[in-house]
Amino acid sequence: MGGSLNFYLNRRWSFNSTSDLWHHQALRYLLVSITSLGLNLSGTYLLKESMKLHYLLASMVISFSIKFIDFLQEVPDCFRSI
Repeated sequence: MGGSLNFYLNRRWSFNSTSDLWHHQALRYLLVSITSLGLNLSGTYLLKESMKLHYLLASMVISFSIKFIDFLQEVPDCFRSI
């Protein structure tokens, strides 16, 4: 539910998308979100297990890194007109 609201708000107000093909944008947004989840989980696990970081520190490092990557992916790909 949160992801759907985030998609809608970003599409309407942040990026002012007017494309009628919102389902294509939603699919790209979903793929970026799933990729982000996988990178978050695997990155946190690897930092915790291989570098022996505390799980909260590992989670923070990965979360900030992935959010930056998400932003770079969302801007040009998700909300462009088709």
